[in-house]
Amino acid sequence: TPSTPNQPNKELFHIPVEVGLLGKDGKILTERTLELTEESQTFDFSDMAEEPYVPSLFRGFSAPVKLVSDVTPDQLAFLASYDNDPFNRWDASQRLYTRELLRLAQAWRENGGTTENLKLDTSVSKAFQASLS
Repeated sequence: TPSTPNQPNKELFHIPVEVGLLGKDGKILTERTLELTEESQTFDFSDMAEEPYVPSLFRGFSAPVKLVSDVTPDQLAFLASYDNDPFNRWDASQRLYTRELLRLAQAWRENGGTTENLKLDTSVSKAFQASLS
């Protein structure tokens, strides 16, 4: 947390985080509550029978925090399509659609304001179709 006028040094918080790991079929492989108590921590999920495809973090809105991550558009589309946590599914959709709109706007600008050759990424189309079913 950035420093503020009356509090330049921030204390660490204890943040319980509900995490689910989804397999390639979209099913939850494991779900655990992680206790974040340090500035940096490592958690071991080596006891799993299957390699997880993507994490579903802060399930059940378990911690109202801002997360910066390097999730790919395909992973966001997967979460938007398969995550059984309603908030995470909505959030993945919003992040995916926002990225795509910004990408299309940039391409439009670079094409001199023409819509020629502007195409919606297939991951966005698939996620949108899944949200309708």
